[in-house]
Amino acid sequence: MNKTIDEKYVVDGYVFSTEAEYKDALNEKKGVDYMKSRTNMNNVQNVKEVYEKVLEKNIFKTQIGYNFMRELQEVLMKSSLVSAEEIKNIPVEGREDKRTLETNKQLRERIKNIEADYKNKFFNSIFLNVALIIVIIVIIVITMNSKNTNILNYKNRLDAEYTSKEDDLAEWEEELEEREKMLESEE
Repeated sequence: MNKTIDEKYVVDGYVFSTEAEYKDALNEKKGVDYMKSRTNMNNVQNVKEVYEKVLEKNIFKTQIGYNFMRELQEVLMKSSLVSAEEIKNIPVEGREDKRTLETNKQLRERIKNIEADYKNKFFNSIFLNVALIIVIIVIIVITMNSKNTNILNYKNRLDAEYTSKEDDLAEWEEELEEREKMLESEE
């Protein structure tokens, strides 16, 4: 038989989509074969014990195991020794098995790690921004108190400088007038 890519994971006529499901089905097939070899299918009491034990332990997760469970259930239903009320239904689990739960757990763990990483980056960013704001404020204070003329204090400095020059000129003018008066009085 020529198998396509879609049918590379086949067990008892069932195609499984992943290698993990395929391996689970192979394991279940081995388990089913072992139980069949150890169970007298004509002895209803043995069948009932196996059926209840397998239900209790929730062993099967693939169609291979479910088929075996159904086979046991049908033997019990055909028997007059077991009433229909005594036969428990077969629980069928969804796709969320142990691997999926582990994968979800790993995803949650990764999300927690990413969240912690972003929280650290966020707090580092806030700390760096606060530090930069403090540095800028210190630079502005130093610049404002500097004796040199700069873009922040140029108006005040120029006003003070021109006022000082005007005062110097006014003094010089007074001195000149006094000298002129002295010279005129000497003549």
